[in-house]
Parts: sequence; C-alpha cells; structure tokens
Amino acid sequence: MIKQILFMMSFVMLSLFPLSANAGEQKTILALDNMTCSSCSYMVKGSLLKVDGVSEVTVSYKHKTAAIIYDDAKTTIPSLIEATTNAGFPSHEIKGESKK
Repeated sequence: MIKQILFMMSFVMLSLFPLSANAGEQKTILALDNMTCSSCSYMVKGSLLKVDGVSEVTVSYKHKTAAIIYDDAKTTIPSLIEATTNAGFPSHEIKGESKK
C-alpha cells in the first residue's frame, strides 16, 4: 500500500514538473590531432567525459574526430577543446557540425 502511494506521488510530481534534460543539449564534432593509435580514443573520451555537462562522447580513431553531446548551460566548446588539449590531443571544432 505504501509503495503504491509513493509511486502515485512520484508520478504526480513528475507530471507537474517535467524534466528538461534536453533544454540545452548541443552536439558538436571536434577534429583531433596527435591520435597515433586506437588507444588514444580512450584517452580522448575519458578527458571529455570528465567535463561537467558532457553526456555522450563517440571517438573515431579512423576519422580522428570526437562527436560530443553536451549541455551548453554547463560547458562550452572552448572547454571541450581545452580538455582534449590537456590530454595531449589538441582539437578544433569542425565548423557547421554544431547542432541543437
């Protein structure tokens, strides 16, 4: 009985206050330098996932790119570039690839 009441209360609260998870969601692609082996992909991905606001990272060793989904209220493209650069992989945004 208590579980049912808690479930109903949770449902009502979520209905009244919808989650805005995608409100500031942005997508961008960074071109990466210094990637010499497939293990570099793991280092780049790890450095980007440490940035507050980054929710998803896909790194391609073949194309030397990182596709990133991030919250623009929490981070910026210069912060993403700084993260890869500090990990030893300077990067730059591929223009025209940022999307909402």
